[in-house]
Amino acid sequence: MNILLSGIVGSTAYGLAGPGSDVDRLGLFAVDTAALHGLHRPTESHVTTAPDRTLHEAAKWCRLALRGNPTVTELVWLPDDLYEVRTPLGDELIELRSSLFPPSASGTPTSATPPSSSSGCTTGVTVPPRQTPASGPQSTPGTSCACATRVSSCTPPAG
Repeated sequence: MNILLSGIVGSTAYGLAGPGSDVDRLGLFAVDTAALHGLHRPTESHVTTAPDRTLHEAAKWCRLALRGNPTVTELVWLPDDLYEVRTPLGDELIELRSSLFPPSASGTPTSATPPSSSSGCTTGVTVPPRQTPASGPQSTPGTSCACATRVSSCTPPAG
């Protein structure tokens, strides 16, 4: 397996690991080109529990990261000493992180935060319908947020 980037994530990375904590590893790998030209798609993820390791195929990692998945984007924001494997292609992903997932004012990545205008309000975000048991849909499909900080709390604009 051609691992491009791999590192220690989770509680160990955040300094929150206790005596009984395991060490979680996350990485991405490239599939052999020949494996992409068959009738069967290659395995997109390899997950093991002893050791605790998740490796995503590069295309799957990119799909998840570009959708703002905080678990996979964590991989490109690790301190240098937590990387176990870094290849030139892995380094390119790390270099691109600020373009793909710009940090917020607090310095933390905002991969799950929608783009915002200069006023700090979220603009132009399309929200899927959200259901609650008592009230039914809380937003209409295609509703654009007027001003919200999180898509999940978006309400239709007044008017």
